[in-house]
Amino acid sequence: MKKNIAYLGPEIPAISATFIYNEIIGLEEKGINVFIYSVHYPEVMAEEPEAIKIFEKTQYLYKIPKYKFALFVVFELITNFRNYIKTAGKLLHDIRSIKLISSDSVKLIFQFFAGSVLAYELRKKEVQHLHVHFAHVPTQIGMYAAGLSGIPFTFTAHANDIFERGLLLKEKADRSKQVITISEYNKRFLVSKGISPEKICIVRCGIKANIKNSTKKSKKVPVIGSIGRLVEKKGMDVLIAACVLLKNDGIRFKLEIAGDGPLLQPLAALAEKLNISERVDFIGPLRHDRVFDWLKSLSVFALACKRDKNGDADGIPVVLMEAMAYDIPVLSTSITGVPELVEHEKTGLLSPPENAELLYKNLKRILSDKKLRNKLVAGARKRVEEEFSQDINIERIYKIIMEQ
Repeated sequence: MKKNIAYLGPEIPAISATFIYNEIIGLEEKGINVFIYSVHYPEVMAEEPEAIKIFEKTQYLYKIPKYKFALFVVFELITNFRNYIKTAGKLLHDIRSIKLISSDSVKLIFQFFAGSVLAYELRKKEVQHLHVHFAHVPTQIGMYAAGLSGIPFTFTAHANDIFERGLLLKEKADRSKQVITISEYNKRFLVSKGISPEKICIVRCGIKANIKNSTKKSKKVPVIGSIGRLVEKKGMDVLIAACVLLKNDGIRFKLEIAGDGPLLQPLAALAEKLNISERVDFIGPLRHDRVFDWLKSLSVFALACKRDKNGDADGIPVVLMEAMAYDIPVLSTSITGVPELVEHEKTGLLSPPENAELLYKNLKRILSDKKLRNKLVAGARKRVEEEFSQDINIERIYKIIMEQ
């Protein structure tokens, strides 16, 4: 008999979180029935055929008329009294733990209401396990839904959801069957919040590692590429500054920045101010299935991750894995879990965050040293295949979910 599980995420299938729907597909291929729920409708929808199929099966909690949430709470109280009282008690504990009168407390109450809707769905579909991606709002809804429906839940912690929005992490961990996170760095962070290390497992956001690469044509002008939402933590300003130093050194190159976001115009203005706009192309957002062709066109991939003013930072960006799988030499920064993927001098080159000069020196090295590029590419592919492949990591989460 197949096991029925449910997945809950913030935006499924969003272009920024393709790893969630790939994970769902992988578990379905292993014979698990997966019911899919999303807090929000995606702001930017992934458009690949697989994503469209996931979209058609996904239910969006916050698209339900809000007045109906209260009806579900009453229904839970009447039909599910014991679990309701226990879970409502946890809600009261959580409200007292943060601040009795605060916006967070009001949001928790609303999330309990949303959890009542989800709990009804979980019981109706005879779901035996709930897995949640991202440890902030989705897990707050998910832990109440699991409590109301009387089933175990697990959650995967990523980056912003614990570094900047890590509300009630200890409570979530204590109530869950297992805490999953994407890096050893995150595990140490969660342990620092009082969570037992035995409760935490590492499951990477893996990619398909068995990629057959076509022969790349050598380019007259090397192309440095970077992609991501154009926000502070991506460090695009640092990359542009490093490229100014490359230009001043007389090195030929082109910089392509893919993505969109609130810093698009400020970054374009920065390139103009630094007199490098003729070398920088802002190519806009790319659909996920177009990212691969773009990656294959690059000479080097660079991601200058840094911590933003609110303390948020990337975890281990999946696009770094994708570039490495396509035999593109990579550069990044020694922040959070990135060095677990990009090992300096082995699988790529690292510089400290916000250090344009050292990033420039690494760019210069990698562009000028073919022997180094070949060494890094070979090490990178091996690292992705052995630790960050989708198949390996789906097997890891499959075992966690299937354990009774």
